[in-house]
Amino acid sequence: MALVIRFTQTGKTNQKKYRLVITERSNPRDGKFIENLGWYNPHAKDEKDLFLIKLDRVEHWLNLGAQLSDKAECLVKKASPELLKNFFQEKLKRKIEKKKKVKK
Repeated sequence: MALVIRFTQTGKTNQKKYRLVITERSNPRDGKFIENLGWYNPHAKDEKDLFLIKLDRVEHWLNLGAQLSDKAECLVKKASPELLKNFFQEKLKRKIEKKKKVKK
């Protein structure tokens, strides 16, 4: 079961809004999802109404092995650059440690 954090599309024609969700990779874009992690409104007039992301839940799912889509990664990076930086550093450390164990 490959999990991915990506957008689903909602709203009317020419007034698209998006939800950030965790779902299986094989599910269709607007199909069923496991959990809603936030939303993004590209037509918002105020900066505070542009997006909302539950960063603690995103971090939880990333630690469980979920992957971010390209667009979702850009939005999460906007919300909290430290979260992704720390996550990728930890992932790199684990990879290096794993290679060291294999060489021994």
